[in-house]
Amino acid sequence: MRFSKAPTAVATAVAAGMISAVLPVLPASADASVSLGLPGYAHMVVDAAHHHIFFSGGYHGDAVVVTDLDGTGVTTIAGEPGADGMALSPDGGTLYVALARGGAVAAIDTASLTESTRYRTGGGSSPRYVEPAGGRIWFSYTGKARTYTGNAGTVPDGGLGSVDVGRGTPSVTRQAPAWRDAPVLAADPADPGKVVAAGTGANADAGSDAAEPTLEVYDVSSGSAVESAVTRAAVGGGVSDMTVTPDGADLLVAAAAGDGVLRYRMPDLAADGAYRTGSGAGSVAVAPDGTVATGGSGRDARVAVVGSGASAVRRAYRGWNAPAGLAWDPDGSRLYAVGGGGDPALTVYDSPEQGDNTLTLRAPSPGVPGRQYTVGGRMTSVEPFAAGQTVHVTRTDAADPDGTELPDVAVASDGTFSFTDTATAPGDVSYQVSYDGDPLHLPAQATASIGMVRAAATVSAHAPGTAPAGHRLTVSGALSSPVPFAAGQSVEVRATDARHTVTVGTADVDADGSWSLATTPATGGPVTYTAAYPGDVSHDATSRTATVHVTRTPAAVAVTTDASAYAPDALATVTAHLGTPDDGRTVSVWAQPSGGTKTLVKTGAVDAHGDLVVTYHVTTATTFSVTYPGNRRYTPASATRTVRTYATVSDSLRGYYTTVRSGSTTYAVYHRTADPLQSAVVSPAKDGACVAFTVQEWYDHAWRTIASAGCVRTGTASTALARLTGPHPIGAHLRFRAAYGRTAGHGSRGSWVTFEFRA
Repeated sequence: MRFSKAPTAVATAVAAGMISAVLPVLPASADASVSLGLPGYAHMVVDAAHHHIFFSGGYHGDAVVVTDLDGTGVTTIAGEPGADGMALSPDGGTLYVALARGGAVAAIDTASLTESTRYRTGGGSSPRYVEPAGGRIWFSYTGKARTYTGNAGTVPDGGLGSVDVGRGTPSVTRQAPAWRDAPVLAADPADPGKVVAAGTGANADAGSDAAEPTLEVYDVSSGSAVESAVTRAAVGGGVSDMTVTPDGADLLVAAAAGDGVLRYRMPDLAADGAYRTGSGAGSVAVAPDGTVATGGSGRDARVAVVGSGASAVRRAYRGWNAPAGLAWDPDGSRLYAVGGGGDPALTVYDSPEQGDNTLTLRAPSPGVPGRQYTVGGRMTSVEPFAAGQTVHVTRTDAADPDGTELPDVAVASDGTFSFTDTATAPGDVSYQVSYDGDPLHLPAQATASIGMVRAAATVSAHAPGTAPAGHRLTVSGALSSPVPFAAGQSVEVRATDARHTVTVGTADVDADGSWSLATTPATGGPVTYTAAYPGDVSHDATSRTATVHVTRTPAAVAVTTDASAYAPDALATVTAHLGTPDDGRTVSVWAQPSGGTKTLVKTGAVDAHGDLVVTYHVTTATTFSVTYPGNRRYTPASATRTVRTYATVSDSLRGYYTTVRSGSTTYAVYHRTADPLQSAVVSPAKDGACVAFTVQEWYDHAWRTIASAGCVRTGTASTALARLTGPHPIGAHLRFRAAYGRTAGHGSRGSWVTFEFRA
């Protein structure tokens, strides 16, 4: 079988005063424990030398269960009827077991885990508790029933006995009964000649009306139990468990009906305070260093750990605890607890002496990059912190997402600590603070995040409303922020005019935040001065503008061409003229064909006459413009001129058979029966255009129209065709010409083509 370990708890207990304690919020119950396999539970003994734990099941049990120190089952020692109270011999070689149904004390060899001998305790006796002391084995028992004169009815007969194991033949001695039931026994680790007995039920002397002892200290060094101290103080519900502190200074008593563990001074049993845990205590155990563990089985059942002489609970575990169900590992590293009611089970608590420890952090939010800030924290625990304790600090931010370890920080005795740091950039900065723990405190950790935000900065800018071009002016302002600025700040001043933005200078910021800069505007018109603060690690960038209206003289520009209309692809001469500016005498000439994109023809300086002459091939109606960008004294200016283009018509004849010359004129010759085909080609190409044809004859000393075609549409290749039909005059001189459009203007007629007819 295997028994479970309880998880480490992290709750914190805080209280003041010696007697009362404030319990913390308890952790959840431990993982389910594994049954011990006993019908009930009576006692537990830890044998660290042999790495074993022994468990007895009480009156109805018949065995002793053995596990190792981790709670793993080792063996079961059977044949131990009513195995109840147990105790190790001073040398640790023997485990003594009171056999309540066996009328004996069994001696079990702790090495072989077998019973080596059994000591009979006398007829009618039922041993319940056992403690080695004064060279003997002391046991408490119940005997036969007796009738007491001062109390009606019968009660069990309880008393003490001992086994002298030092003689060759061990002998058993029983003393006269003085208890209503077998008293609980406890040995004094600091005085092996002392045994403490405690009543487990209501007080009534055996055989009289006087109250029986609640607690009694016996000197057993002589071999007999001699009373040395006694108290009859009421212990509610009787004593279910008790133990003497390792130094022998106090007796700790678990009283089921009380609200904690009572403390009595040894050896005189004077009341010495209590460990108040807020509920009845059924078990108590003391670690070698004096740390106390208590357990109970009430509604708010818990196992509580309290420092030696302390008033507040150091550690608490939720869960039902059987009477006498606690024991410490001798080195204090573990606490063993038995619970489970009718199905006893073991839970192992690791590091129980380490108190619950809560770590909290406080940090400014938001923080400002580049400005030192303080992160503080506190560890809260019942126990104070020893000098020299430190916490580890890790910072995580965008620059180092894997974390940067900062120097360890010292912890004050009250658990407080603080450290300073400076972030270098905006964004979240996270601090993880951890404590490794110490013998009295659990490890703890906490995380705090700070949003780093640059502080807002404000810059003002002032300038004259108007100023003439070429004259000096001053731009000034002030830089401010809720977060002070480091020395050496500056403001950059930029000037933006119609053409461009330039930096005119950098102004140093004075201690009072003021700044100023002198500058001369080189360009007329609105000039916007921008004062720009670039920001620093602690401050956001900011800017502010001031506008100055700079006055200038209007410039005069003009553009002319050498014609107002051009044939397609003709070369136009364009002249740009600039008036009086004394510098910056550069103009640009642009051309934008109808329906096309405006393009730059040329940019250049005008000549001494103020002219810049360019040429441009005109293919369609075109707008020429000239622009002058202006300068510090003259305003920008522009001018435009639009020219048009006209179509050309090319005439020809088809179907003649020869040509003849008459003077300087060439005539195409047709037979009188042929009908001449006249052709006109319009350029640029125009499909479906209207072309007019005219035929003239020379007579009466003049060319006279004899035929015409008002509108012949162009077809393929922008060509219009017209046929002249007969009868045709023989020997007469004829000519024809085509014109583009019904009202064709200049440049829309073709050339005259001459022809004649012969027989």
